[in-house]
Amino acid sequence: MKKIFSLLVLLLAVLLGWSYFFLPSSETIVTSLTMHAPAARTISFLANQNEWNKWWPVKINSQASSLVYNGNNYSVVGSAVNTVETTIQEKDSLLTSRILVVPQTIDSSALEWSVQVNNGTNPFKKIQHYFTAGNLKADMTSILNSLKNFVEKQDNIYGIKIEKAKVTDTVLVATRGHFTHYPSTPEIYGMIEKLKEYIKSENASETNPPMLNVLQTDSSVYNVMVAIPTNRLLKGKRDIELKRMVLGNIIWAEVKGGSYAAEAAIKQLENYKIDYRLTSPAIPFASLVTDRMKEPDTTKWITRVYYPIF
Repeated sequence: MKKIFSLLVLLLAVLLGWSYFFLPSSETIVTSLTMHAPAARTISFLANQNEWNKWWPVKINSQASSLVYNGNNYSVVGSAVNTVETTIQEKDSLLTSRILVVPQTIDSSALEWSVQVNNGTNPFKKIQHYFTAGNLKADMTSILNSLKNFVEKQDNIYGIKIEKAKVTDTVLVATRGHFTHYPSTPEIYGMIEKLKEYIKSENASETNPPMLNVLQTDSSVYNVMVAIPTNRLLKGKRDIELKRMVLGNIIWAEVKGGSYAAEAAIKQLENYKIDYRLTSPAIPFASLVTDRMKEPDTTKWITRVYYPIF
């Protein structure tokens, strides 16, 4: 027994000596990976802690002030450009960490998460931190992988499924209106009916649902344009004008809901256009698939939103 005890004491002495002389008093834990998602969108899901609830590896209370994973608490404390500052609360220490997001290509970004750990000079603490550092790095890697799985799905980033297509409707007739309030459904459809009557009077036909664009220029001015694609070129008359769509590409999505849902979807198309550095030859518009005068329930309205792109 004495020999075993002596060996244990010797082993402990060697271990403590090794930790004292060879383990650093501080170290930086770094984990990194690449994500197939635009850097700007990735940053948006990191800079706001409320967004972490959407992709955190485990289910959490949405009202919690910090996020818990394997016993450690994570909090966002600040952000600047492409950097997000966070804290990690371990049992006996508060660690400061930084997540750096660097664009790689248009649709990919590299992330590096680093945290400075103070091991101190106490040999026992050094040994403890040496073994827990590996667990912390594994946790950080799991958290970043959870973010990666989330942002690499386009529906999660933009909230809609964005498709690409070719422009098919190249000739339209359009009319404009100006309002001191957001136009009501009857007001919009009054403009649409004017176009329908004109198309019918020219013995032409509609090729797709009516199109709508509402632009708010200030707090009390709304410029409205409605258009209808036609099967042939019409010259227009008085306040009805000919419009041409540029042949090329277009991004689009289908949404359900009222005007707010359609406008929010157009905003996401705009974000997509910015993220992928696309340019546009024309304004975005909503295609009113559902006849809103016949269907009063806005939750049943189907709208396709479009954004012409180069």
